[in-house]
Amino acid sequence: MAITRRSLLDLIRKKIHKLDDLKSDARPIVADWKLYVGDRTSSDMSDVVKRVLGETRSFELGDKTINVLVSDSTPIRKEGNNAAHLGPANKLPISEGLTTSSEQDREILRELFRFVYGEDPTFS
Repeated sequence: MAITRRSLLDLIRKKIHKLDDLKSDARPIVADWKLYVGDRTSSDMSDVVKRVLGETRSFELGDKTINVLVSDSTPIRKEGNNAAHLGPANKLPISEGLTTSSEQDREILRELFRFVYGEDPTFS
């Protein structure tokens, strides 16, 4: 399965949002991540993600991975956004990111993939 970085990040954001029952937060349930985030900072959203993961015991993500998830200014997110806005020829599958990114970024991409799919990414 070929999945792009941006698609992977979007899937994870939806999964986090879905896992969050919002009981500790008076915000209404919304479909859009930006509306869900509202006026919360990246630091606030990191805390929300950690709370949701802790409450649901669904998965554990490292701090750097959570930062990539909640921030729109990390290289992984920027590269995904650029590819999405430059057209189909520029959309790189995550597998290519695992061979062209730094070791730290590759591990973050692997961790994000495991969170969504429950297994390590495989490459043909």
